[in-house]
Amino acid sequence: MSSDANRRPSTSDVRSELQWVDIFEWPIEQLPNEPLKYVNDLLQLLNNAMKVENSLAAQREQLITENADLKKKHADLTAEVEKLKHDINAQVARIVTAQIEADSTYDKFNQTIDFLRNECLTRYSEHVDFRMSLSMPHIRNVAAEGEAHIEGEA
Repeated sequence: MSSDANRRPSTSDVRSELQWVDIFEWPIEQLPNEPLKYVNDLLQLLNNAMKVENSLAAQREQLITENADLKKKHADLTAEVEKLKHDINAQVARIVTAQIEADSTYDKFNQTIDFLRNECLTRYSEHVDFRMSLSMPHIRNVAAEGEAHIEGEA
């Protein structure tokens, strides 16, 4: 039985013992000694619970503040990512446009080279034809003179 005497009562035991006591109406000095110890223990537990509650409330406020800061950072980073995407898309568009212009310029350059080559060949051909037409009678005359000269020596 000594173990029962030293045993700390559970919360339900304390409640059953204090049912006859309305602690808000009776002055604490008039409460019996044993329930007064339980009331002090309960008040101490209540005090500790309030300290824990205050600590948890402070931690909750800190977490709310940190969460708000993280949400702001997330929004800032999201905006920065969107800006970078826009910048990258603009740069890609400029590169594609420059590539198209370069291809077009290269095609025009090749067309110009082809035109000049054909023009040169045509003019050279015309020049050769013209020179040949001028030279033909002269060549015939030289050939005839050569033949006459050869026949004359013979």
